[in-house]
Amino acid sequence: MLPYPLLQRYLAVVLGGVSNPNQGAVARDIVDAILAARAEKNKPAIYRRQPEQEERLRAVYEKWANVMGVWSAAASKVCC
Repeated sequence: MLPYPLLQRYLAVVLGGVSNPNQGAVARDIVDAILAARAEKNKPAIYRRQPEQEERLRAVYEKWANVMGVWSAAASKVCC
């Protein structure tokens, strides 16, 4: 999993926070955009290279921008 403060930076712009039914799916998409592989028992997480993270995070933003009620107005400032 991502460090909590990093994930919270992105989830802070989800409208309604934890009460938003899409928040969990958005969180999974964000983690998948940043990590190439999650940590396992004896293996640390593997992070994607920065350019790939940026590209994938933009794709997550665009994917969820098409769903009403997911992003707050501040989302475009965090993402792009």
